[in-house]
Amino acid sequence: MRQITGFGKVNIDGFGELESAYVLKFENDGKTTLFFDFESFTIETMKLIDKMQGDELVIGQFSGTTEKSDTAIEASHVVLTKFDMDSQKGIRLEFQVNYPLIIYYESLNPQDEVEIRYGLTNFFFFGHETTRRGNRFSRDTISINIEKREIRFTHLENYQEIEHQLRERKDVQITSEMIINGNYSELADIEEIANNIKWTCSLASANYVTDLYQDIYKNGRLAKTILKPSKTYPYISRSSAIDASIRGGDELRSFLTITYPRFTELKEELGLEIVIEYYISSRLGIILEIGFLLGMITLECIESYLSSYFKSRGIAKDLSNFKSKTRALLDEFGVSYKEDELEIKDTRDKIVHTGRFPSERNPYEEYTKIINLLDRVLLIILGYKGNMYYNLNSRAKEILI
Repeated sequence: MRQITGFGKVNIDGFGELESAYVLKFENDGKTTLFFDFESFTIETMKLIDKMQGDELVIGQFSGTTEKSDTAIEASHVVLTKFDMDSQKGIRLEFQVNYPLIIYYESLNPQDEVEIRYGLTNFFFFGHETTRRGNRFSRDTISINIEKREIRFTHLENYQEIEHQLRERKDVQITSEMIINGNYSELADIEEIANNIKWTCSLASANYVTDLYQDIYKNGRLAKTILKPSKTYPYISRSSAIDASIRGGDELRSFLTITYPRFTELKEELGLEIVIEYYISSRLGIILEIGFLLGMITLECIESYLSSYFKSRGIAKDLSNFKSKTRALLDEFGVSYKEDELEIKDTRDKIVHTGRFPSERNPYEEYTKIINLLDRVLLIILGYKGNMYYNLNSRAKEILI
């Protein structure tokens, strides 16, 4: 968690301006809360509370300076969600920050060489490279080359403690950083690369990997921070298709390098960002029936893009029903399959209409069948065929064919 204090103001839409000392709390799951403290009750604060209690949405813009370094801080969108009143302590207003919050430590020019650090959620990996941390050395980093840039992933300082807590609690925590260097003028291009990599990391780990902060360094000093109250998903501890542990050797690094070009090529045509998000949702597996249905939505989501995909290539395909669309998808990308895998539509219909798996079928086997099919489809679409992956059905690593 990061905590920042200082003095600032909130400009409330249609109301006016409030000035006060503030406390900003940025949690490990991205929740960002802004507290404004007033020593005594004022007409303005009471009117604002009346406005909130009247079920009106109280929205404002925040700006201020930090206590320690007197640097600028701002957020374009804050919402008043709570208040506390105490005859001794005064009044505290609590705002939820729903949009990125920016802290400026020093000026940045387009030609400046910068190092950008993205704080990644729920992303675990075994480091192949050793870095120095104070007086000790830690094997905590992997590097890949993407679009002529070196991308480094490195553990946070207390990585092992975070890993233990996250596997136990199944919540959300920042585990590691992705580091990219470049000119500040290239920030938009770097952001695009970072976004694409986050999606391939999500697929590799079967967890929703996003960045909750972005620290920009110039000459080794922090120049700008963006705190991002982004959407997150709880940690999934089930085995992923790509082995990022010490047993996996170089598999994660190979996966990210191999799949990146295909992801960027096909992400719009096949809606890969939303497809991968649905895939992650299906892996949450709180209830097998729901996990299975989300897996089916993932598959049908890909198939919804097939008509325009084939049309753009001048290819005529039968896409009249689920089985024909699934066959077209599997055949187009060279995914091997068995006929009984196409019977998952019957299982889907039974769950939709009765809330239960067919009595003659094993629920867990049906669930793993759809997840394994999705693993193969997504990995092969991204060009990973012929490499090692974890087969959820056989519970063993094997060559993807």
